[in-house]
Amino acid sequence: MFPHELTIDMPVPIPFPVRFSDAETITAADIEAWAKVERALAGKRDACHKLRQGHAAAR
Repeated sequence: MFPHELTIDMPVPIPFPVRFSDAETITAADIEAWAKVERALAGKRDACHKLRQGHAAAR
């Protein structure tokens, strides 16, 4: 079947891995590490935003 022959009502098969390995499992430690990275990036983003506002105000 070609893509132009598909209709909205037809199910589209989605490839799914047959099995997962332990390396692919997300743990609580992974989530905590990701949260730390997100907080650090948010802090850096806020600092850069404030710095840009300060430069704009000084003009």
